[in-house]
Amino acid sequence: MRITSSEEYGLRLAVQLAASFPAPLTLAELAEREGIPQPLVAKVLAKLRRAGVVRARRGRVGGYELTGEPRHISLDRVLGALGQPLFYQGFCHQHGGKQEFCVHTQECSVRPLFFHLDRMFREFFAGTNLADLLAEERALDRKLASTAPLRLPLRPSEPSREERV
Repeated sequence: MRITSSEEYGLRLAVQLAASFPAPLTLAELAEREGIPQPLVAKVLAKLRRAGVVRARRGRVGGYELTGEPRHISLDRVLGALGQPLFYQGFCHQHGGKQEFCVHTQECSVRPLFFHLDRMFREFFAGTNLADLLAEERALDRKLASTAPLRLPLRPSEPSREERV
């Protein structure tokens, strides 16, 4: 599974807004802080605005701001505004190959796999909020490792916990 660039950028922009909460940030400030072109920032923020994650404030002290406190905005909500879930209602209709519908609509071993993976991702992201992402990297890694069995290495050359054991 891959995170799309839109999902990654949206998450990064949401973290910037969480760090500045409750003060808004302008489009230009967000683009500069993340090194993302302004038109792309505007496109991603529009998706987050439609989903009610951010709002635009007009005026001299205007910009974009979160619609609530960072601790009340889950990553599932942010990512859900930016992309499709791994498994969704029309999954079997869109993955039919050359057929209109998948040939495995009656008995399928792939459908439950994607359904349960999607559920696991959603539960994980629902249990993590923007305030969590404001923590120092090692502290966040410890928190996430306590709720999930895997631990990602902090640097590509660093062995994982499983490799060290």
